[in-house]
Amino acid sequence: MFAADYENSPATLTPDLQEMQYELDFVRAVAKGWPHVAERFLKPFGAEAQADFKARQARPNFSDFLNPVAEAATGRLFRNEPELTPSSGRAAEIWNNIDGRGTSGSVWLRNLTRDALIAGQAFILVDYPQVTEPLTRGQRYQQNLQSYWCSVTLDQVTNFDFTVINGQTLLTLFVFKEWVDERVDFKVTMVEQWRVLRLQPDGSVTFELWRRATGIKGEPVLYQPPQPVVGAETIPVVSVNLRPQGFFKSRPVFIELAQQTVDYYLTTSDMSRAHEMSSYPTLFAVGLPEKTESGEPLVVGPNSFVSSNNANAKLEYVNSDGKGVELGMQLLAAIRSKMAVNGLSFLEQTTQMAETATAKSIDRSTDNDKVAGWSQLITDAANQALEFTAQFEEIPTPTLEFKAPPAPAIPVAALQQPDPAAIDQQVLNQNAQQTTF
Repeated sequence: MFAADYENSPATLTPDLQEMQYELDFVRAVAKGWPHVAERFLKPFGAEAQADFKARQARPNFSDFLNPVAEAATGRLFRNEPELTPSSGRAAEIWNNIDGRGTSGSVWLRNLTRDALIAGQAFILVDYPQVTEPLTRGQRYQQNLQSYWCSVTLDQVTNFDFTVINGQTLLTLFVFKEWVDERVDFKVTMVEQWRVLRLQPDGSVTFELWRRATGIKGEPVLYQPPQPVVGAETIPVVSVNLRPQGFFKSRPVFIELAQQTVDYYLTTSDMSRAHEMSSYPTLFAVGLPEKTESGEPLVVGPNSFVSSNNANAKLEYVNSDGKGVELGMQLLAAIRSKMAVNGLSFLEQTTQMAETATAKSIDRSTDNDKVAGWSQLITDAANQALEFTAQFEEIPTPTLEFKAPPAPAIPVAALQQPDPAAIDQQVLNQNAQQTTF
């Protein structure tokens, strides 16, 4: 994105989006895994040869902790399909083909939630077929027209604005980038464009398209003038915000886990290098000339003999005692402990504690605060999107609800993790006592 080149442009990020960009880029890189993490975060040591650094960068010792946790959280949220009421009729027909491509609403919503757990939030755009005038329900059926849902990632959004009327927040502008395929026979060209949705002063909703004038760095210009979104009374965009920091503002849900994943990778890379360097003794020379009498570089190796007139000259091997590697492994254990706490925190239960004759256990008949909170946020967003759908279809507004049966109790000990602070202090104490490498 070349947003900095043009101040008044749909490609320019607002200050709120700029503030979120660093953590978003960070967590996206971690989610992509190796080698994206290696290219972005791994740096050479001060005296490390470029060839050695490239070899270390090419070593795939990256462990992905972020994606499995996001998958587990998504599975926990959607362990049962959300139920639509009514379960038949036009609403159910739309729900079973929510994107106009045959995808059921529960599968579509699960995929969106998976992305929202990584980025912090994602958006539902309820798109309406482009018509020039309002149609009756019969005309829509005859022409096979229906509203459909489009997913918009946080990375795509470049601008938004809102106003507050009588205590209610109303979206007045929403801009996002999308890529469109343009085909000429066999050739396919990816065209970058921005879709701009506006709430006009008269209460109507319009959309317009912008594209770059020339090349990939050209200034965006108006490509399609504003046209009304027939059937829309407000901008039909809903935020699925799972770590809200304000209106349309968020943080990645597992940003701390992503940071610790990178820390673990960098430490592992350092330890691999340290192990490689300490596995072989270092030859140490004192009192020997750098060149032979004939001017050739002094070479020490098999089938070679070194002599010197210096009585203090000596050659000897220096071995590592391995304590540095041992401390590094303890540091890795401390990082793993922190990751376990952050990665499993959404499974912790704070209610319905019961004690039996043998052990304390947790009653899973109710979800914990985090999972229940996410579930409520997803439900509210989906129901708001269904309101937009019903508005266009002119049908009673359906509702969506997550229903989960009681799950078996889990022993408290299964969720207890070592105290990271205690492990950190232990490593620091040992580091103070063992300073010899």
